[in-house]
Amino acid sequence: MNRPRLPLICVLILLGLLATLASGCCPVCADDDDATDDDDATDDDDATDDDDATDDDDAAPDQGYAFVPDFTVSTAGAGPCGIAVAQLDDGPAPDLAVSHILSSTMSVLYGVGDGGFEGAWQTFEHLAPMTVGNELAVTSTGNFDGDDHVDLIVVSTGTDEAIILHNPGTSVSEEGYVAEPFGVGEGPFGVTVADFDGDGLDDFAVSGGVSNDVTVYRQTSAGVFAELGRHDVDAEPGFVVAGHVDDDGVVDLVTTNHTGGSVSVLLGVGGGEFGPAVDYPVGDGPAAPALADIDGDGHTDLLTANEDSGDFSILLGDGDGGFTSKGTLAYGDIPFFISAFDVDADDDVDIVVLLEGEDAMVVATNDGEGNFTEVLRSNTGRSPGSLVHPDLDGDGDPDLVVTNFFGDSLSVFLNRFDEL
Repeated sequence: MNRPRLPLICVLILLGLLATLASGCCPVCADDDDATDDDDATDDDDATDDDDATDDDDAAPDQGYAFVPDFTVSTAGAGPCGIAVAQLDDGPAPDLAVSHILSSTMSVLYGVGDGGFEGAWQTFEHLAPMTVGNELAVTSTGNFDGDDHVDLIVVSTGTDEAIILHNPGTSVSEEGYVAEPFGVGEGPFGVTVADFDGDGLDDFAVSGGVSNDVTVYRQTSAGVFAELGRHDVDAEPGFVVAGHVDDDGVVDLVTTNHTGGSVSVLLGVGGGEFGPAVDYPVGDGPAAPALADIDGDGHTDLLTANEDSGDFSILLGDGDGGFTSKGTLAYGDIPFFISAFDVDADDDVDIVVLLEGEDAMVVATNDGEGNFTEVLRSNTGRSPGSLVHPDLDGDGDPDLVVTNFFGDSLSVFLNRFDEL
């Protein structure tokens, strides 16, 4: 079967393996020649103006401000793609799970919690990498068997599966994760975990980048899953996220569609079922999305990092499941991942954007009305692709852990906003 290349950083290195493209497939933005340059990126005339947002010309980033680069740790695998944070054992600190698309392995790094962060091996201990599936993409966590341990789930792009790794809850010196595969759509990449039907059990959904759909699995009882169906979305969905897009209290789904240049919104109707997808245009080549209330009106808004157009889109939610574009902002070359959370403890949702084309990240703070000002631009490792923001040092502030795809590493940044 011919499989087109998924338009995502985690598969850039696989161009030789995926050289035979299906007709109509969009090429991957792998280098500066393919990426949108400054002339193509959203400029001052196209971007949301100063009344709505602050752009690069107006920002005055302070290098080294707030987030302090602390160290880099090896992921013990090749091509780290997805990352998840959870308390995987009974240790004193958050742990990390990292999926690798090149070595087809999962690495688990157990947090030691010494608070000093003087070096990689004093901070995390490695579990021997687990070889599962083929070409592992996005990973997440949930309780998939009803015990007291947090389990892992990872997308196996090469086998068209989502694989649950049941956690035995043992120490770093013992393995014992048990793999359970589930069939999904063709060319899967993204996975999201939530309670879709309100029964208190974790369910999951997986995007199919080749079959252009989302596969939904419901946990009917502890450890027992049933496929509820596959929902069509726009062309080449990459990431999928769950959240409350409307105000009915039922979980909804959103995909970013790379070739379609859109997001697909599937509103939950109850019982784990979803309505038909409604598409909204965003920038070219949308990659990671983020759901958050950025303007403080109580409704969920949507942001997407658009790697082809070199910007990110802001869509404001109306509370009924609909969105209106607020415009775009451009912070640098090939923005691939965006995360929205409160970085500076002022109760407003801020953003962190990873720039795959610059080996850098940008932190932009929110004025409370959805207008962002860049306050930090910092180097990462080579080709940053995803991040999580656990409190690693126990000070109550979110820190950053960034995956570096070509660096086979994680970059750790400690949050120092409270010291300003």
